[in-house]
Amino acid sequence: MVPRYSLRQDGDIYYVKYPDYLGTTGNLAIKPTNDSELDALLIWPNVGGGFRYGVILYDGGTTYQVYMDQDGKTALYAEDQWLVDDHAAIIQQYLKKANAMWDLSS
Repeated sequence: MVPRYSLRQDGDIYYVKYPDYLGTTGNLAIKPTNDSELDALLIWPNVGGGFRYGVILYDGGTTYQVYMDQDGKTALYAEDQWLVDDHAAIIQQYLKKANAMWDLSS
């Protein structure tokens, strides 16, 4: 069984999932426990260093999964940029929380 850890803090749940056996991909995540337009911020550590980022957003009753840059300002795919722009404030809020929890500066 792959270890998974969670911590509830300040109205959010922080998750750490280790890679599966013989795998290299785990992730970090923050999920708000309140009614929010953000379902989760997801962060995947890269084997060679750095991270990949994504969010799950609610907009107009629809759920979207969006990959974005490390600054949370540019969507990986141009057709998703409007979502990043429309939800910029909450994305930035949760990126700050992630950096405070896990020091993602490297």
